[in-house]
Amino acid sequence: MPISDNKRQRVLVASCVLYAEVYHAVSRDQKPLRKQYLEAILPPFVAVLRRWRPLLASIHELATGDGLNPLVADDRALAADSLPIE
Repeated sequence: MPISDNKRQRVLVASCVLYAEVYHAVSRDQKPLRKQYLEAILPPFVAVLRRWRPLLASIHELATGDGLNPLVADDRALAADSLPIE
């Protein structure tokens, strides 16, 4: 069954908002700034990525400068359960 444009837009917005929240909760040297907040928002973000990965992989705006979309590649991190943040 094809996905409606409305659903596609909602998935894209949800993944972008969650990505922005994760991005701002981690410092430039990749250390968590707000550990408890990250532990709260990371599971929903991973769930969105797992559930909608094929849809997100087909969106060319999410690709890097060289045209590669990281969601296209098979990633064990998305396949494994999310572990607590250390």
